[in-house]
Amino acid sequence: MQRFVLDTNVLIASISNRSPHHWIWQSLTQKKDFYICVTTEILEEYEEVLQRFYAPDTVTNIMETLENLPNIVYITRFYRWYFIVADPDDDKFVDCAIAGQAKYIVSEDNHLQILNREPLFFLKTLKIQDFKALMDK
Repeated sequence: MQRFVLDTNVLIASISNRSPHHWIWQSLTQKKDFYICVTTEILEEYEEVLQRFYAPDTVTNIMETLENLPNIVYITRFYRWYFIVADPDDDKFVDCAIAGQAKYIVSEDNHLQILNREPLFFLKTLKIQDFKALMDK
């Protein structure tokens, strides 16, 4: 199974069953056709952003579900790459992907698109629609 890193915007967009992107959450929690790499820092950001949209009990349930999935890979980052100059806060996703040997970061964030323009960098960014096409293969 392939390893991915989900940017916070993708996770948030996938949780509601009314979202057109809910298939991501369903795949992650039910089908288990891929691994998601996370660090403590990423999980903290997920929780912080979820709190803006959901009630505390719902956030707790979402986080407990996510943290206990068998296809979540916990990564310890030992090196900071400082690759995303335009938004250094996004470096946590790059660092996690590199340390976790993920091939893709799934994100709608344009700052991370620099990964697609670096010819020597093995890591790429996928928009949600491209992720779907990859998963449908």
